[in-house]
Amino acid sequence: MIRRYVITALTVGTALFASSGTAFAAPPTNAMLRLQTGTLTLGTDGTGTTPALVTWTQGKSTTKGVGCCTNDISGSGAFAETTASSWPTTMHEGDGYGYEIDSYDARGTYVGTVFTDPPTYDDGFGLNGPSGFTFTGSWTTLSQPTAWGGTVAYSTRRGAAAHYHANDRAFELVMDKGPAFGQARITVTTAGKTTSTTINLHATTFRPRQIVLVRNYAEDPSEQESTITVTNLGTSGHSKVDVNAVGEVEID
Repeated sequence: MIRRYVITALTVGTALFASSGTAFAAPPTNAMLRLQTGTLTLGTDGTGTTPALVTWTQGKSTTKGVGCCTNDISGSGAFAETTASSWPTTMHEGDGYGYEIDSYDARGTYVGTVFTDPPTYDDGFGLNGPSGFTFTGSWTTLSQPTAWGGTVAYSTRRGAAAHYHANDRAFELVMDKGPAFGQARITVTTAGKTTSTTINLHATTFRPRQIVLVRNYAEDPSEQESTITVTNLGTSGHSKVDVNAVGEVEID
């Protein structure tokens, strides 16, 4: 008897390589590699490392009474064992990454493999600092050693807005948090669709280079251009909002 394993596989974003519920004989195809929010870490060479998450969706073995699963994650110099369906990692600018997840049921029997094609991680934080934005309302550019690229643009005025045009498959918005900071509205328009979210940048201590928003899209060319708008909501008593960088990520 051939053991069959149900696994749903995604690219970055919403495009399915395999439909949900489809049963595959091993090996199935690609796991999803996506970015997650966190802190951008500056390297001494001017490059950066950003948090990422290897994620996959799995079903149970068709053999009755057998649970699922222990997963061995390997690739890109990493190896781990987990019963979860995701694994946190990091990605470094310019490097390629590929992962393989081998799954075993409660009896230790192999039931399936999922893997990523090695993508290219090509962010450009150094090229997409405040100079890449356009501004409406009152904004000030400030030299700041903790910032990516050494500068931020900030505003304390309600309604002041910063606009950025992104044209890659994924992007990360990098901003600061701290005692002087308040709320901002982030609006993203992609392929004629607009989404809006409110973020709170207030924190008890200064926290630079926070990745506050991540968006991933499918390979459809119409979904690879986005307009990002950050609007200061003028929080009483701590109304500062700044923009540090947008990192555009190409995953091939």
